[in-house]
Amino acid sequence: MENFLNKVKNRGKKCEPITKLVSESLREEFNEDLRIDEKGDIITGSINICVKTSDHNKVFFQVMHAVESAIVHHIGGEGEIIKLKVRNGEIYDMGQLEFLIIKGAVFEVYCFKCFCSAIIRVLLETNWEKKWISVDIDEYKKSPWF
Repeated sequence: MENFLNKVKNRGKKCEPITKLVSESLREEFNEDLRIDEKGDIITGSINICVKTSDHNKVFFQVMHAVESAIVHHIGGEGEIIKLKVRNGEIYDMGQLEFLIIKGAVFEVYCFKCFCSAIIRVLLETNWEKKWISVDIDEYKKSPWF
């Protein structure tokens, strides 16, 4: 009962934004920063990490580890993480097929401490000439889920 009461007492507290933690994690691992844009209660972040064809699987798993570590650091044991694995896919822009998704993951994150939620996509993509890993985040500091 005491553990539950402590969790309830901590709700609504300010946390470091998930987007910032992911950016810091990627900076440590790859010396790359997310492009972050903050408008009111919404934070977006994105980055494309170019990789050599022979290294793309290794780098993909390193990026996944960096992103998952940042998510777990933010949530701790007080939230929900949903991880969806992507086997393949396509990205259309203005009705035109632009890129193929080789593999990836999508995370839905809900923090029970600060009431934020986030959608995070980590994708290994190609335009038929080169491959890269994209990380895109949509974070809502005041999630309508709470």
